[in-house]
Amino acid sequence: MENRFSQNTIKDLRRRGHNVTVEADWSLGRMTAASINNKILKAAANPRFMQGYAIGR
Repeated sequence: MENRFSQNTIKDLRRRGHNVTVEADWSLGRMTAASINNKILKAAANPRFMQGYAIGR
């Protein structure tokens, strides 16, 4: 995640067991994420630097 997030947020995510890597501000782009929880598909895309899509079935 970008360093623009607060240190409390980063610390809390790590406490919850997430493997967090912190990068420079505005350095990440073209990212997508998807997850399934209780048979519900959730997806997101960051269109930074170009179009972004999050599709699932």
